[in-house]
Amino acid sequence: MQVEDGKIVVFHYSLTTEGGFSEDTRTAGNPMAYLHGKGQLVPGLERALAGRSAPDRFQVTVAAVDGFGERKGSGPQAVPRKEFGKDTKFAVGMPLELKDSAGRPVRVWVTKVQGSRVWIDVDHPFAGKVLDFDVELLVVRDPTPEELSHGHAHGARAGPERAERERLEEQRHGQQEEEADGREERERGERVAARQVL
Repeated sequence: MQVEDGKIVVFHYSLTTEGGFSEDTRTAGNPMAYLHGKGQLVPGLERALAGRSAPDRFQVTVAAVDGFGERKGSGPQAVPRKEFGKDTKFAVGMPLELKDSAGRPVRVWVTKVQGSRVWIDVDHPFAGKVLDFDVELLVVRDPTPEELSHGHAHGARAGPERAERERLEEQRHGQQEEEADGREERERGERVAARQVL
């Protein structure tokens, strides 16, 4: 089966960027799963996956314009921590949703946390950067009806195989309950018979 619009695609990747950042899904043993054609990946990577079949392994370099875009903002801005809820926990790289002066939602990223101030940036941490991917394509499959209705993959281990495992588990559980009910009925019958003999 080939990667095309409407297919669930599961893959491992390692990503390196200029500046030395790197991450690898193999390290955590947690592959990425997405619904192809819905814009859930950076455009350059989604295009590189199109038409491929599992298993496959390839490398692709994605220009900034086809990744997280070019930088548009003026860089990180310091904001007093008290502007956020007192229970807000911050981590570098985490996204936050704020409202602009017109009340429209704006996504920003935390770039630094120090003392009573948090630095936020309207640009994604990888904006303006070339992305180098090493991709291992694991599975291409049809989505489940639930995944189609929700518009996204329900994890790398979801799909027909999981549904079948769950069905078999329910069936086994039902058989165990029937066997327990049957044993109870036999024991009740034996107790009644014993009383009649006595």
